[in-house]
Amino acid sequence: MPRTPSSASRGLGIGLGGVTGGFIATTSSPGSFTVLFLVDAATFLVFVSAGYAVFELLPVFAKNEASVSEKGIGLIFLVNTVVIVVLQLPIAKLLEGRRRMRALAS
Repeated sequence: MPRTPSSASRGLGIGLGGVTGGFIATTSSPGSFTVLFLVDAATFLVFVSAGYAVFELLPVFAKNEASVSEKGIGLIFLVNTVVIVVLQLPIAKLLEGRRRMRALAS
């Protein structure tokens, strides 16, 4: 099975995470494990914040700047979800064997 960019990214993340953890944590300094835990927590928080920012920012912007009602905001999220679910597999199939950077650029 060919490696996809996401599986390559995961592999790189596992490798870099292991090396970073090895440099930070050491049994001769038990406090270094606390540092490692805090670094891990901070990186996770940044990842979650970036991934979920749309759930926090879109409703506020839509309501205050575009005068969209609460029902309208709910419909925006519904349409977003439906489009992702309905189009994800056909688009993946369409891009199979092609350069994905062109698709991302378009």
